[in-house]
Amino acid sequence: MRKSLTKLDGVSQAIVDLKAGTATVTYDPDKVELAQMTEATTNAGFPSTLRESTGGE
Repeated sequence: MRKSLTKLDGVSQAIVDLKAGTATVTYDPDKVELAQMTEATTNAGFPSTLRESTGGE
């Protein structure tokens, strides 16, 4: 899943925790949309939904 995310232009980092079923992604919203990231993980065999964070967590 990490590879499918980091291939996207605008994604600078993806940290995946398969056990927890989560991915934390650092990206440039001017270059990649959330829907593109969801589609990439789904196409890689990991259907996903979004939990957006602005950083301070």
